[in-house]
Amino acid sequence: KKIEKEIRTVISSESKLKLSQLFSFHDYSEFLSGSSQFNIEFILPGYIRGRSLATAKATIESQLKGTSIQLFSPFKKDSKSEIPFKLDLTELDKKNQFKFVYGDILRGRLISRGDKLAGYVIAGPKKQSVSVQANQIKLIGSFEEMDFRNLSKFKLNPNSLSDNLFTIDNLNIGQMKLSSTVIIDTDIKMNPSPSGPLFTLENRDFVGSVLLKNNQEIDLKLDFLRLNIDETQENNFFVSIFNTINNPISFSVENLLMGSKSFGNWSFRLLPSKDSLALLDIQGSYGRWGVAKNKDNQKSELLITKNSFGWDSRLETRVFSGSPEKAFKQIGLDLNSSIGVVEFYPDIKWQGLPWDFKFNRIVGEVGLSIEDITIQNKDADIETPNNLLRLISIFNVTDTFEKVTSLDFRKLYRSGFTADKVEGNFYVDSKSVQTIDPLLFKSGSSEFKWIGAVTKDKNGKFKSINDFLNRVNPK
Repeated sequence: KKIEKEIRTVISSESKLKLSQLFSFHDYSEFLSGSSQFNIEFILPGYIRGRSLATAKATIESQLKGTSIQLFSPFKKDSKSEIPFKLDLTELDKKNQFKFVYGDILRGRLISRGDKLAGYVIAGPKKQSVSVQANQIKLIGSFEEMDFRNLSKFKLNPNSLSDNLFTIDNLNIGQMKLSSTVIIDTDIKMNPSPSGPLFTLENRDFVGSVLLKNNQEIDLKLDFLRLNIDETQENNFFVSIFNTINNPISFSVENLLMGSKSFGNWSFRLLPSKDSLALLDIQGSYGRWGVAKNKDNQKSELLITKNSFGWDSRLETRVFSGSPEKAFKQIGLDLNSSIGVVEFYPDIKWQGLPWDFKFNRIVGEVGLSIEDITIQNKDADIETPNNLLRLISIFNVTDTFEKVTSLDFRKLYRSGFTADKVEGNFYVDSKSVQTIDPLLFKSGSSEFKWIGAVTKDKNGKFKSINDFLNRVNPK
């Protein structure tokens, strides 16, 4: 039977409306203001025997002049500018098609059939080839920039990305703005996971993943991170981090680079609060040095606190090395000694940010543990031996040992000094280093203890010993 031409009813209207009146934007309506001229057209099918049914369709168009959208870039617009907006809703063959255009910024197509939804969203003006699976909405394309500096006020909910529906495939962002930091040319992918949306990031300065957990915490794991900052930018870089972070972050990086120099692998939990930033459970390695909790699983943390005059830093951790000679040589010190293991337990604070650390400005306690130490005296004049041997001579070891044992240690001392273990606790301030617990030397069945203080000059250098050798207790 011949089907005649479709019969349809067209209803059109031009009205000045608020964008929030047409669509439900839930928590984002507060960022929309003003009104614009909208062209609205409805096409309704006519029901006449012998005629095919027309497709039901609704079209909404506007240049959005007069509407202000105070979202983050690139979606932001002022009331005077124009951005072409078009929305088509079509019903055909028991499915609904939703097509939209927002200038050159976003365009997309979504199709729903029953409780199934699939489609794509394209960022930017370039043509894209995209394939979409059932129950999947895929974002591809590129943004010239995205401004995340005030992202927290928009109350974005990562749980909305965890429904196994929305994915990101090869999205490029030319510039990501984070406070005073700009990240250039980043490729992003995202797939949902039971714990939250998992992003993979690739950039000339970092490669890794970001998991936005359902509990609002962030898990950031990087293969490498290159920081291209000099001493004049360090404070601005920290302030950028401090002002940007609002959620707890678990951070790890396999290779931290400053320019072309590697500073090892590091991990910690970053906990922000109103006036402080805490790095908890710090663990890492730099060359022959390691940082971690001690064997009793105590703290390994750096606390940075804001005050009326600037910043204060406090470090409590364990710093250790299983190759001390190489470790000290790495920081420019030649020990002239053989040491099995060295461990320091600082609980110290200083004014300023972490990189403002200076030995003559710290205050606090430092524990020391050394195993299997042998100090070789390479100098002919034992009155002026170098490095750690100078400290041993300051203790006046030979004279004291002779008094308590009636033995001649001068020949032995000229060839070196050996101990199975050296341990103690010190209090450090700008003027001196003094023992809290006696510095204990263990060798075989003997133990020797020292207490006292070493004074420092204004530059932090040792200048004199104040009764450092107070008692010796051979076991």
